[in-house]
Amino acid sequence: MAFYETVMVKGYETLVDSDTKVDVSTAMIAAGRLQALIESRASGTSVVQLIAQLDRIIRAIHDSVPQELWDEILHKIDGPVSADIPRDDIEDCEDAEGEYGPMVADGHSCT
Repeated sequence: MAFYETVMVKGYETLVDSDTKVDVSTAMIAAGRLQALIESRASGTSVVQLIAQLDRIIRAIHDSVPQELWDEILHKIDGPVSADIPRDDIEDCEDAEGEYGPMVADGHSCT
């Protein structure tokens, strides 16, 4: 990784040197790749959008679902292994099998 980073930095230093010449075809390829990168980022969902969408879902549940069912919903969200437990801490999930299906060591359900 360090090798590639060094090569990238050296290449950038060469590129920004005022004596470096870039031919038109290389510039066009770079422009096309830059445009593709910009478009791919623009079409993706941002973290801010995801948080806003999650907030709308939570508010809809609070407004639509009776409060006595909130604990059941939270239990289903957490599943047999609590969502706040890091995957590295999950060693044996055999006891977690049940309504969610068999679990594997990385915390994902096999179903």
